[in-house]
Amino acid sequence: MRADNTAHLARSTRFRSDQARDRAVEAIRRLDHDGHHVTVAAVSRLAGVSRSFIYRHDELRSEIDRLGEARPAAVHPLPSRLRASEDSQHARAEALRSEIARLSDENRWLRQQAEALLGQRRAAPSDDAARR
Repeated sequence: MRADNTAHLARSTRFRSDQARDRAVEAIRRLDHDGHHVTVAAVSRLAGVSRSFIYRHDELRSEIDRLGEARPAAVHPLPSRLRASEDSQHARAEALRSEIARLSDENRWLRQQAEALLGQRRAAPSDDAARR
């Protein structure tokens, strides 16, 4: 009679499945970090697992769906390490508002200077009148 090896086979199968799941999770992280579209096909290709494997694991599929919804297909996304935080965006907006205010003041001053010079030029006797 043969020995019952089903426990060893089950453990081996579970181990291979866990490794494949870990590779898929790492592939999802890498694709998102590098700014690529996270799709089932891309994860499957990068992780070396079948697409059906990903579809059988709800947590993998839901993470892929979540990342796909967060990133519109028409936009070329930035890698996560390059994305600006909300605080950073607010600081940049404030700096831009400050620069706009400074440039507006400078333009106002330059217009006043131009008006003053034009007034002086009009008030000064012309060279033609001085020659006569």
